[in-house]
Amino acid sequence: IESTASDDEAAIDNTLFIQWQTTMELLQENRTIGENECYGFSDCLLVLLDVLQSLAEFGPLTIREDLLSQVESATNRFVQLATNSSLSIDEALSNVEEVLLITTGMEENGYWCARAPEIITHPVASANVSVGGMLQLTCEGDSILPLRYQWKKDEVAITGRTENVLFVRNFQIFDEGNYSCEISNAVETVQSTNSSVLAFVLPEFYLTPVSITTYIGDQNGALFTCNATSRPDPGWIWYFREDLEDDWKEIEGQEVNELLILEPNEDDIGLYMCLAYNYH
Repeated sequence: IESTASDDEAAIDNTLFIQWQTTMELLQENRTIGENECYGFSDCLLVLLDVLQSLAEFGPLTIREDLLSQVESATNRFVQLATNSSLSIDEALSNVEEVLLITTGMEENGYWCARAPEIITHPVASANVSVGGMLQLTCEGDSILPLRYQWKKDEVAITGRTENVLFVRNFQIFDEGNYSCEISNAVETVQSTNSSVLAFVLPEFYLTPVSITTYIGDQNGALFTCNATSRPDPGWIWYFREDLEDDWKEIEGQEVNELLILEPNEDDIGLYMCLAYNYH
């Protein structure tokens, strides 16, 4: 009796599954998946598999083999679901659940919608670093896939510099150049804009003005001179004040390292100072 009941239950189960397959065939008439038309449930399942296969074949190289393996597993389950009329309801549900797990896993990996990385932070267009100082450049990308960074100097990869922030300590003149970062994911590699980096040396005086005694109206005037080394060459600003209690005032129009005061008068009596600067 127990065996007969079990057989009857299986027969009912199979009948229900066949009815479900027949209903699905009617519901799935004249559908389009992607750009492919399909007719009926079984045909649409097979068309869907072709679409998945195409997506996997054009997937990122690093995970293509894994994707194809998952599609193959899904194919076996789909085919059983579409063509095997002897499946029980429980077996059919098991197949559907496994297919759902596979396709959900693929979707959650993000590879179906993966794109080339987007650079959201480029290195600064230019930077000036003192000799002996530290260069710091930042580059940041965005992607649903894992990112890899590679810094370059004058289009040549810098060994070991694979973080999104570049540090160059004890910066020297030979470190000058055009820096960029390369960002990669499993789909593509993109490169940032260049950052032009120059080394500078602050001015250092080797000649400073000396005190001058002259007389009012001297035709030869009074000549002050100063000089300094720097990289790049320095610019110059001259200042004047009448005595130690006054503030320094810039002498307009004096932009070289020599200051000549022709035919000095009483208003020219005081203290003079030169300032050497470069663009820092």
